[in-house]
Amino acid sequence: MRAPALAVLLFGGAALAEAPWFAVQGRPETLRLGVQLGTRSLTAGLLVPDAPKARGSLTAELAWGFLDRTVELRGARVWQLTPIQGGTALAFVGGSATLVPEGRLDVGLGPQVGVALSAGVRAFTVDLSALVGAELFPGALTLRLTPRLGFGLSTALGPVQVSLAIRGGLDFALQAAPVGRGEAAVSVSWLREPARPKAN
Repeated sequence: MRAPALAVLLFGGAALAEAPWFAVQGRPETLRLGVQLGTRSLTAGLLVPDAPKARGSLTAELAWGFLDRTVELRGARVWQLTPIQGGTALAFVGGSATLVPEGRLDVGLGPQVGVALSAGVRAFTVDLSALVGAELFPGALTLRLTPRLGFGLSTALGPVQVSLAIRGGLDFALQAAPVGRGEAAVSVSWLREPARPKAN
């Protein structure tokens, strides 16, 4: 019974109000351009630091839900919290817009917040995250809350990083029972380390 239940969680249902995936992978001071293939979606993303060695960055993602036939645009402001030995703690605030083109055309809008911890060295890290989002669909008069927990493994060789991640949680909607959601994904990113300042 466990295998069918896991398959339903990872392949079924809509991935609405999802927080950016690339916002919770690694350090925010590293420029990152990546693509991700998941069990329900295909995503392209970009994370841009404010300046070399800055603790803040902006991230944007465009996701196509090939099972749910939705298009989602996500963005977030990411802050590196107190750096810790062998890892980095992050927090972010963002938002998403979801287009449902089939059937009755509708657009969902909403915010997300979250925290993440990346533990390890550059060659291998373990990423943990806790996220929550909300999304309002005016056409359907539906409000959805989406808490999520995430776990990921990343390895980097030179400028290329490969990550395996899984994210799951529940969707809470008005006048509806909670629904389990989840997705497993693999991503490949190009990393650009911040330039070192020249010595005077």
